[in-house]
Amino acid sequence: MKKLVIRLTLLGLVLFIALAIAIGVSVKPAARTAVEFGGTTALGVPTTLGGVQLGLGLGRSKVGLEDLVVQNPKGFDGPAFLDLGEASVEVDTMSLLGDTVRVPRINLTGLKLRVVQNGKHSNLVPIVQHLRQQLEGGAAAEPAGSEDAGGSGKGLAVDLIHIAGVEAEFDLRGVPGIAEVYHFKVPDFDVDLTEEGQATRKRKAEELIAEVVDELVKKSFLAANTEVPAEVTALLQGGLSFDSIVDQAQSMLGTKVDEEKQKLETKLDDEKQKLESIVEEEKQKLETKAGDKLKEALGGKLPKKAPDGGR
Repeated sequence: MKKLVIRLTLLGLVLFIALAIAIGVSVKPAARTAVEFGGTTALGVPTTLGGVQLGLGLGRSKVGLEDLVVQNPKGFDGPAFLDLGEASVEVDTMSLLGDTVRVPRINLTGLKLRVVQNGKHSNLVPIVQHLRQQLEGGAAAEPAGSEDAGGSGKGLAVDLIHIAGVEAEFDLRGVPGIAEVYHFKVPDFDVDLTEEGQATRKRKAEELIAEVVDELVKKSFLAANTEVPAEVTALLQGGLSFDSIVDQAQSMLGTKVDEEKQKLETKLDDEKQKLESIVEEEKQKLETKAGDKLKEALGGKLPKKAPDGGR
C-alpha cells in the first residue's frame, strides 16, 4: 500500500511537471501574441511587450507582463502614448488548456498616459476613433503581416480589472496661446465585468484592450476637469477645432492683458492718492513748525486778533 501511494505521488508529480512544461511553453508566446497583436489591432498603433513571467499554481496561476508600451500615431515623437509599468494577471490554471481562459482579476499599475496636441493634430483622436470602431464591431485594420483574423488567440473571460497609479500628461506646447504641459494623477478605478453573463463576458484580447484604454481615457479626462481648462480638454477630445481654441486662447490672453492693465492703473491711482495725502500731511507739519519757530523768535509777542466787532 505504501509503495502504491509513493507511485501515485510520483506519477502525480510527473504529470504536474509535464503540465507545467506544456503550459509554460505555450503560455508565454501566446500571452505575448495576444497583447501585441491585440493592442495593435485595437488601437491602430504599434504595441510592444517587454517580458512575460509565469507563476504556475495548482488552482490559480499568475502571468506577469512587463514594459507594455503603446506607441504614438505617425507624426508624433517623444514618449509613448501609453506606458504600462506592470501587469499581474490571475488565471484559472486548468483553463489555460482550453479555448477560453478564465481570468478572475487583472491588476494594472504604474500607467503613464501622454496626450499631445501638436498644432491641429492630436495623438489621442486617431487612437480613440480606432478603438471605438473596434468596440462597435467595425472592421479594424490588422497589424501588418497578419494572416489570421483571430490572431490574438484564445477567448478571455475576465471578472475584474483594477487600475492604479495612473499619471497623465496633457502636452499643449504645440498650441499657440496655450503652450503648456499639464500633469495630474488619475484616481484608482475598477472595470467590473462580473455583472455580465459568462457567455457575453468572453472576449478577444483586442476587445478587452480597447475597453480598458477607452475607460482609462474617460477617467483621465474626468480627473482633468479640476486641472485643465474645459476648452483644452474639448480640443484634445476633438470637440473643438484648432482655430476655435486658438481664437479662444487669444481672446483669453487679451482679456487677461486688459485685466492686468486695469489692476495696474488702479494700483497707480491708489499710490498717487497715498502720495498726495503724505505731501499734504508734510505740508501741514511744515506750516505748523514754521509758525512755532516764528512765535519762538518773536518771544510770543505776536499781535492778537481783536475780538469780532472791536477796534
